[in-house]
Amino acid sequence: MDSLNIESQLALNHAANAVLKWCTISNDPEIVDIDLVMHQLSLAISWIQRVNNGKSQIQNPAEFLALMKKPICEWLPLDLEERLVDGFGVTAFAQDWVAEHGNESEATLIQEQMLQVMSRLRSRKNGDQLYSRFRENLISFPVVSIEKAREILLPTGLNLTQVFEDIPSTCLDKNSTHYFPCPVCYWPMKRHENRVQCSGSRCFSRGAQFSFVEDRLSPLGDLKAPTPKSADAMLRLKHGFWRYTLLPGLIELDLKSRLEQLDGVKVRLWPNLDQYDLLVQISERQLIIDVKDWVNTFALAKAINNDLNTENLIYVVPDDRRNQVKILQENCSSLKHLQFMSVSQLLKAVKQIITEQEAPF
Repeated sequence: MDSLNIESQLALNHAANAVLKWCTISNDPEIVDIDLVMHQLSLAISWIQRVNNGKSQIQNPAEFLALMKKPICEWLPLDLEERLVDGFGVTAFAQDWVAEHGNESEATLIQEQMLQVMSRLRSRKNGDQLYSRFRENLISFPVVSIEKAREILLPTGLNLTQVFEDIPSTCLDKNSTHYFPCPVCYWPMKRHENRVQCSGSRCFSRGAQFSFVEDRLSPLGDLKAPTPKSADAMLRLKHGFWRYTLLPGLIELDLKSRLEQLDGVKVRLWPNLDQYDLLVQISERQLIIDVKDWVNTFALAKAINNDLNTENLIYVVPDDRRNQVKILQENCSSLKHLQFMSVSQLLKAVKQIITEQEAPF
């Protein structure tokens, strides 16, 4: 990675952190040190100007936020069409970018809570099954009744308010207590003026974006507008569990389903209390799979290089991030026990193994 690319990513790091802190001030000014936010803002502006050789003139926070609403490739020499801010506030991309650099407290909190669950279930005879069922329930039930929420949490030791929350007013239809579930992840979508969209960048890109036309929700993408559902006495997953458990879990469940459609393939999710994501059994052959859905390939490569795991492991990225495979191979080339594939490449590899096993000697 050349020096310009490194400096551009550093500039993006500072900009994303500044955006998160600035928007936190707007929502709740009492919980943030304003001097610290202004320092972060100044740091982001100076790095953007440095990368652009002083050509980017940003005079105040308003101009900075206006720039953040533009595609990143327009203000940094990076091949990224994403924005850090949109009409709904901080984008999922910005939040993910910060989290992947270890600077996001929400990601750390979710990790600590899941470790507590693992510790509690480790001593149970069927702890592995209870853990897997818990994970699948979080993925399958992003909006639940209070009774269902308590049922899901019963084996875990977590309390209701750690995992679930009331559906916020920003997700409710005007003059009603109804919300619109995302047609991809089923979490309540946000409403802003006449727009409704999912907070997840992948859901959004698949078409989870809608607009009201004469009080009727109409699609702006390829997905049909969802039917509104009552929010009365219902809870939704808190943002952290939605982002760090549900969204990656959708990819893992889909991969499991596609693998099990192949003859002779058996799949276990999160075996040994989440030691890895999928254990794939093909006759006598085993494949250990870890699914990674990161926006920053270089941050992912750094995390993998810092991992002390020595097992033969296949890291799999979603097909819409297939360009990450080559970068990971190049940046993790010293780790000979690891392989890197997209979902489609993995499915092709498994089919090849099946064909070889079926071939006569």
